[in-house]
Amino acid sequence: MKKIISLLLVTALVATCGLLVGCGKKETKKDPEKQVKELATEVAKNVEDISKAVETEVQKASKEWSSGEKAIEDASKAFSKKPPKKPTVHGSGIPGVWGYNQKEYKIPAQYTFKKDGTGEYNLAGQVQKLTWKTKGNQITITYKGEPDMNQKYKLKGDVLTLYDITDSPVVYYRVG
Repeated sequence: MKKIISLLLVTALVATCGLLVGCGKKETKKDPEKQVKELATEVAKNVEDISKAVETEVQKASKEWSSGEKAIEDASKAFSKKPPKKPTVHGSGIPGVWGYNQKEYKIPAQYTFKKDGTGEYNLAGQVQKLTWKTKGNQITITYKGEPDMNQKYKLKGDVLTLYDITDSPVVYYRVG
């Protein structure tokens, strides 16, 4: 900013000197008093133009400074915020639709686990909404209005094994 102002002032001085030198030339027909008035008017105009230019530059710099302060303030707020809570859903391979072999179990059943930790259990057309999350080798499934159901699970490719209350495995296959 200081460089710009200095450059503008130097330009004004050079222009003023040029006018003074120009007035020093011998002209027989022009009145010296008139020349001085013209020179003074020209110098005043140059000073006014320079003042406007400096004022404009100061305003631009002020806006830039303000926007820089705003950016720093915004960044500071962003850093002071707590990071967003990681979703409680783990077990990245679990989301999807899982059904078990109906030859082993006569009643068709199907789990749908969504990435957002919600889902449903469909047992012979009776659908129950649920929420789910995993931690380690445990899956917690909660049906609306029911206590949490913690089960051990194992996931290998498209085979999900849930262990029931008696620790017996129930094997589900990825349907979708």
